[in-house]
Amino acid sequence: MMAGKVVAQPFRKPRSSVQYGVQLKKIFRVILITIIFLLISVNPLLGQNQSENSGIKSESNGKGFFLLCHVQIAFSEWAPAITYIASGTIKDGGRLAGVYLLSAAAGFTVPVILVRNRPVTLGQMCLSYYGAHRGYLVGYALTDFLYNWGQRTYAPPTFPFFEFDRKGYMACALAGGWIGDYLGFTFAGKHQLSHGTTDMMGISGDWGMYYGLGISALFIPWSSGGDVWKRKVVQTLGLGGLGIGLYEWNSLGPKDYTVGDAISFRVQNGLDLLTLGTLYSYLFKYVAVPHNEWGGKTYLLFGLAFTAGGHFINYKFHQTKDLTFNQGLISIGGAAAGTLFGLAIDLIFKISEVPVAFTIPTIGGWAGYLGSFSLIGGEEKLNKSELRLKLFPENAAFALVAAKLNKSIRLPLLSYSF
Repeated sequence: MMAGKVVAQPFRKPRSSVQYGVQLKKIFRVILITIIFLLISVNPLLGQNQSENSGIKSESNGKGFFLLCHVQIAFSEWAPAITYIASGTIKDGGRLAGVYLLSAAAGFTVPVILVRNRPVTLGQMCLSYYGAHRGYLVGYALTDFLYNWGQRTYAPPTFPFFEFDRKGYMACALAGGWIGDYLGFTFAGKHQLSHGTTDMMGISGDWGMYYGLGISALFIPWSSGGDVWKRKVVQTLGLGGLGIGLYEWNSLGPKDYTVGDAISFRVQNGLDLLTLGTLYSYLFKYVAVPHNEWGGKTYLLFGLAFTAGGHFINYKFHQTKDLTFNQGLISIGGAAAGTLFGLAIDLIFKISEVPVAFTIPTIGGWAGYLGSFSLIGGEEKLNKSELRLKLFPENAAFALVAAKLNKSIRLPLLSYSF
C-alpha cells in the first residue's frame, strides 16, 4: 500500500480449507499405496483363483450371509468413517449426506461384484467379517506404533507428508479393516476352512490379544511418565498376541469344531469370567492384598492364570461334542436363564453381601449351561475319549429344595461309563 493508493490483493482461498484439502488428498494417497502394496505382497501366498479351491460344498451357501454382513458394515461402519474423514474438506451438510450414501452403496456393491461368479462359504463369511473388525484395531495400532519414537511424552503422530490428526487415525483404521476383510475372505477360501474353524480362530485370536495386553500390563510400570515406550510395549504384545492366537488355532487346533461348538465355547468363556468376578469378590473381602501397583498386578496375574486354565478345560470339554447351530443357541439360553434365576434370588431375598450375591448367579449360570446339555445332548465325536461323563446339576437344585421342605429324594448327580 502506498500513500493515496490501494493495491488490490489477489483472491486466496481460506488457508484452513486449503490445508484440509491437501491433507485429505495425501491421506487417501498413502492409504491407496498401502493397500496396493499389501495386496500385491500377500495375494501370491493366499491364492488368486478362488474357483479352484471352492470346496466345502456343505457350507457353500454363505453368499447371502456374506452380503448381508457387508450391508451392515457398509451402512454402519465404512460410510460413517468415510463421511467423517471427508468432513475436513466438505462442510456442506447435504454433500456430506451424499458422501455417506455413496459410500454405503459402494460398500455393498463392490463385494457383490467381487463374488458374483464364485461360491462363498460360511467360513469365508465368518473370517472376512472378523478380519474387517480386527483390521480396524490393527490399522490404528500400527499407525500409532510406527511414529513418535524417541519422544518422552506422547504426541499425535506426524507423517513425512502431512500433519496427522484424528481423521488420519480413522483413515488408517479404515484401510486396515478393508485389508482384513480381503485377507480373511481369501485365506478361508484357499484353505477351505469351515464355519466352526474360522469362528474358533477368531476366539483364539481375541484371547491371544487379551493375554498380550494383560502380560504387557504386568511388565510396564503403572506410574506416570514414559508414555511413548509404554504404548509401544502394549501395542507390540497386543498385536503379537492376536497374531499368535490366529496362527495357533489354524495350525494346531482341531478342524472338526462345529459352529455350535464355537458358540458354546464363547458361553463357557463368559461363565469363566463371571466365576472370576465371584472369586475376586471373595479375595477383596477376605484376603489382605495391598492396594497398590503390586497388588493390582497380583490380581491381574491371578485372572490370567485362571482364564488360561478355564480355556484348557473348555477346549477339552468341547473335544467330545458336535453341537449344531441350534444346540449352541440353546446353551446360550440355558446359561442366561440360570444366571437370571440367580439374580432373581438375590433380589427376592435381598442379599446384600457382595460375595454371596455374586455366587448365586454364578452357580445358576453354570447349572443352566451344563443342564442344557441334558436337553440338547450333542453327538459324541468318535475316537476322542473313552470315558463318558454326564453331569446333572439340576438335580442338585431339586435336592436342596427337597431338603428345605424336609422331604427325601434320590436323584443322580453324575453318571459315567467306560
